[in-house]
Amino acid sequence: MIGCLSHGVSVPHRTSGCGRRLAFDDAATGGPADATTSNEVAAVRTGHLRRLDSGAVVVTVPGTQRLIVCRAVWEDVLVHAADRPGDAFVFRPRRAARHAKNLFSSWTARHRPTGGLPTLSARRLRSSWIVELLSARIDLGVVAAAAGMSTSALARYQHFVPALDQPTAVALLRGRTL
Repeated sequence: MIGCLSHGVSVPHRTSGCGRRLAFDDAATGGPADATTSNEVAAVRTGHLRRLDSGAVVVTVPGTQRLIVCRAVWEDVLVHAADRPGDAFVFRPRRAARHAKNLFSSWTARHRPTGGLPTLSARRLRSSWIVELLSARIDLGVVAAAAGMSTSALARYQHFVPALDQPTAVALLRGRTL
């Protein structure tokens, strides 16, 4: 659920309330929550966030060797969280316990999308993130590694990826990049 590259933060852009308080408490999706598990998201603290010289924001997931590079759209929200004093949890920062019963389900129950959008779920957020990366034509191996899955497992998402227009397809087949 931590949407970055080795997990790229990505969310449906039609959600509301995108992270004005500390990190994910107000974020419609939990910030970079698309690519990590709920236990991993629960463990991330502000000290696990840092900005690289390139401007990219990375999250070091506690207890793993994974480094998550966040999508640009979430960088400012996460940098704001990282700049806060102390070492608070990033998701639901006012809590004291690392794990709480119904940590994510109670949050999503209180943060319902408007405008007829479906209820938030970790599975949908992760799927949206994967489809966004595939639609951007990011290498399948990179997406698979970021998602912690095999490239063959990405096939189930392919039917959601829009087809390329003919000029773009011709350019790619000729050896040009997007």
